[in-house]
Amino acid sequence: MNCHAIMKVSEPVHRRTRVLCVDDNALALLVNATILREEGYQVLTCSDPLRAAHVAQLQELDLAILDYEMPAMTCTELAAFLQSRKSRNEGDCLFGNARNTKP
Repeated sequence: MNCHAIMKVSEPVHRRTRVLCVDDNALALLVNATILREEGYQVLTCSDPLRAAHVAQLQELDLAILDYEMPAMTCTELAAFLQSRKSRNEGDCLFGNARNTKP
């Protein structure tokens, strides 16, 4: 998933938007977080969806970028949890998957 392309189409950032990136692939998490930080976003990262759910309870989020396939909790389960917290966290969720399809 190329977060850079997704974020470029939005309006200019007038304040530091808080983004939660969740991915069990350390390299994908690092790349996404680096690109977002270079664009001026405040980025929180989690490699574990259960930990991400805990972080979402403690932090106000503007956006969550979730890996589609994760252990322990699927992205749809995590997104449902984040949506249930929407009165506190007004953000939206984006899903992506960077699975290598080569044999």
